[in-house]
Amino acid sequence: MKHLGCLVVFVFLSLISVWGKGVKEEVSVRSLLKEMVNREHLTRFPYPDYRCWQVSSTDPLSVSPDSANWFANSDRNNFLGIDSVNGRKEYILMDERTPGAIVRFWATVARYSQKGILRIYIDDKSVPAVEGELLKVLSGDILLKSGPLNQSLSPETEYLKRGHNLYLPIPYAKSCKITYESDSLKGIGNNSGEILYYNINYREYDKKVKVESFSKESLVENRHLLEQVQMSLSTYDRKLDIGLAPVSFSNRRLSHDKSFSCKIEGKKAIRMLKIKLQADNMAHALDSTMISVSFDGKKTVWAPVGAFFCTGSRISPYKSWYSEVTGDGELSCFWVMPFRNNCEVNIENLGAQEVVLENMEILSSPYSWDKSSMYFAASWFKVRNISTRKFSIPDRKSLPFDVIFLRVSGKGIFAGDGLSLRNTASRWWGEGDEKIYIDDETFPSHFGTGTEDYYGYAWCSGNNFYHPFVAQPNGEGASKLGRVTNLRYRSLDAIPFHKSFRFDMELWHWADTNIDFSSITYWYISPDDAMK
Repeated sequence: MKHLGCLVVFVFLSLISVWGKGVKEEVSVRSLLKEMVNREHLTRFPYPDYRCWQVSSTDPLSVSPDSANWFANSDRNNFLGIDSVNGRKEYILMDERTPGAIVRFWATVARYSQKGILRIYIDDKSVPAVEGELLKVLSGDILLKSGPLNQSLSPETEYLKRGHNLYLPIPYAKSCKITYESDSLKGIGNNSGEILYYNINYREYDKKVKVESFSKESLVENRHLLEQVQMSLSTYDRKLDIGLAPVSFSNRRLSHDKSFSCKIEGKKAIRMLKIKLQADNMAHALDSTMISVSFDGKKTVWAPVGAFFCTGSRISPYKSWYSEVTGDGELSCFWVMPFRNNCEVNIENLGAQEVVLENMEILSSPYSWDKSSMYFAASWFKVRNISTRKFSIPDRKSLPFDVIFLRVSGKGIFAGDGLSLRNTASRWWGEGDEKIYIDDETFPSHFGTGTEDYYGYAWCSGNNFYHPFVAQPNGEGASKLGRVTNLRYRSLDAIPFHKSFRFDMELWHWADTNIDFSSITYWYISPDDAMK
């Protein structure tokens, strides 16, 4: 009986240990789809943990920030190698040998024959799990009926000049190889024929994590869930229908240096934050009215209202998974923002004119805080009249340069960003690549192929569009004088970090001019690191 009693205690303690870590089903198409539309999943450090990586066609000459080639721009047809398969020449885009999942695949092609074949081989099988014409796989109907999981952007752009986005998760238990076959390709790095640009974001799991590999059968088995997810994303399902406690205020006049605050008590999470401003000069009000949010006494959000809601200094209507701007000036966000004891939202007018806080509404609900929970954070960066060139003394050249989007120390997860700029020349502004460094990296594990590629579209398009995870609310100044706003929010492609996170974006304008440029970044940070 003593042995039996010890066994019962052992089992009980083991279960407590498992519960404490969070019971998690194996990683699969089903689990990843559920995670994608679970609005709370970013509020907790991921379990099981993963690393988020990127492979792309970025120029291989970009090897050192000390060289002018750091901004090399031949970001196409740079494949990992070539496989000969049954007489076919297959160019290798990705070749990974650990458990993982593809979570975002973007591509566009120039001089396209529309006959290129994309193949995704999983777990060393000779028969590809996915095979078909490139664009029909990414944004057509080979895998799914059309929807946000597989969409080309912008819909107003000529089809072959769009960015093609696949957000359908493709998990694999052992390995994944992605290849591309086209008779129009002339070789690795050769740009005389067809030209392929691509970015692939994928997760890498520990080898102990159980992963159920993708198959066509898994799509059939999960067809109802897929329909639900496509519908949730298409309708931007806010999940605001039950159990929410509203707090609202209206017509608060804020003169210069005056502020208005709202405090919420309890173990809760903000589910929606909506405000509307009125002022004689709305552009100035959006730039100089600041929003700050403190959780349990720690201020982790501080930004101009226009930047925070990704509309810049002009009301540009759009919808996304985490924010929305309406034509009449209502600004809403739907980031889940948890706290243990209290939260304070503050609106402050730093401008000279009076600003009226016409309306502010906050919806909150109970939140089950645990040891993996994190605070929401957002920060802002802006430069006015900055030159698009920096002079390099050693090379005697005028070069593009890297703009700091974010530097964070501690443990957390990067959740998205947006940019706003005023273009002052009739040339394309966004040739620059994103560069993301995770923890102790000295070279970025995310190195892109162009700013518009990062934000989901292609070929310098100025057409406005919105999608749950990427948007161009205002493309007026794409290649002419005017303003631009872009955003990218992350779900399955969110980036965890344990020690530090660094995000730079190249400012790579085709003209030597001066522009206004600003960025907003969003992340979640552990409570112990929230003030670093």
